[in-house]
Amino acid sequence: MSQPSAHSFAATLALAARPAPLWHDDELGPILIHQLDAPMAVDLAGIAPDLTGRLHTLTSAEGQTLRSFADLLFHPHPPVELLTLIKDFAKTHLHQGHSPLPTPIVLLLYYASITAALLRSSRRISSLTDEQLLTGLQHLTALPWLDSRSRHLLEQGIHHLTPPPTTTAAPPQVEGP
Repeated sequence: MSQPSAHSFAATLALAARPAPLWHDDELGPILIHQLDAPMAVDLAGIAPDLTGRLHTLTSAEGQTLRSFADLLFHPHPPVELLTLIKDFAKTHLHQGHSPLPTPIVLLLYYASITAALLRSSRRISSLTDEQLLTGLQHLTALPWLDSRSRHLLEQGIHHLTPPPTTTAAPPQVEGP
């Protein structure tokens, strides 16, 4: 798998910075909640029609049916194959240019699926570097309309990807007698 170029990563983040003429910040929160609550099968079948029969098996994790995007993204042990499908769904919408979903919502789905796979399954489903992923997560957590569950997931990703501070200080000294 090839590394994404700095140009393609910058182009993806530029999509998020581009003003969305149809949607305002006060509308994006409700749109996000609606998309998170939407049934995955309808959207995912559009990008992987051959997967329709297998979706039932994939969406039954630990005896719990994963009906919505939220069910999957916030599940403690989500199926990585489904997270990859969500990432691919988002990527398709980011690059098609006329997506019915607002770009910031699609970017959230993209980064949330990558983060859920990394945190909950210790699997990388993207070729983004840690630095690129961290930049995207930081950008998204700054959005005022982000719901608390998504914000928490992305903040966990930031914590996971942030290297611990290095200390160069001398060891603590004890005052003499």
